[in-house]
Amino acid sequence: MRVGIVQLRSAPSAVRENLERALRLCEEAASKEAELICLHENWLGAVSLSQSQSIPGEATLCLGDVAKKYECYVVAGAIWERSSNGICYVSSPIIGPSGEVVGIHRKVHLYRDEKHMMGRGSGFEVHSIRGAKIGILICYDVNFPESARVLALKGADLIVVPSKILSTGIPEWHLYLKARALENRIPVVGVNGVGSGILYGMPIELGGRSIAIMPRLEAGNVVKLDRWVEASESEEVLVVDIDLEELREARAKRLSERVPNLYNGLGGLGS
Repeated sequence: MRVGIVQLRSAPSAVRENLERALRLCEEAASKEAELICLHENWLGAVSLSQSQSIPGEATLCLGDVAKKYECYVVAGAIWERSSNGICYVSSPIIGPSGEVVGIHRKVHLYRDEKHMMGRGSGFEVHSIRGAKIGILICYDVNFPESARVLALKGADLIVVPSKILSTGIPEWHLYLKARALENRIPVVGVNGVGSGILYGMPIELGGRSIAIMPRLEAGNVVKLDRWVEASESEEVLVVDIDLEELREARAKRLSERVPNLYNGLGGLGS
């Protein structure tokens, strides 16, 4: 699958300008024949819940026009969703070639002030895209190995991780992404933004360096983690071809060697 990573420079509160910029870069990725285009967390630049949007809404409808024009899929990063029940979520919509939203992941592991602002997603699901199964984790979700493992057990062939990572946090973020890729024998795409932003009222600088991690299968069912493509610290569109079939057998073997009856403590101490 050809995956387009849109590493966007967005500005706080400039929702309209950020949307227009994202559309131009998504078109650039689509023109390079990307079948799946991915944005980062809060690329719209919302800084208050008043800037949340419904799904479908303006952002997904505009991205839907790109998806329909180029017959591709778009993982719309993560936006602040204003749901019909009045609760706001950090949500990642998947838009199909019809221009319609065909799936959505709501962030499960809420980070810091998000716990007081947002609702929590209810689980982890895979979504079928052109014969493959795609799972989504939003930023802090990837810090918890159970999240990616659930997606792998549900048959995911690729995990996409829209994130919002400071320059100082890039090494640790890459480590989490690589660990999830290696332990599950699965390609992982992490998407970050660049430039200034706002996090809980404080100015921040996003570090870019989005990455596509493609574990490599060697003879003897040995998997090596020495193959990836990494973006710069500037705004750019990165297009990479990922073989989604190479690791299916190795992944199935690794998952079959689990001993789940001995993992009953994962629900918490005393469980």
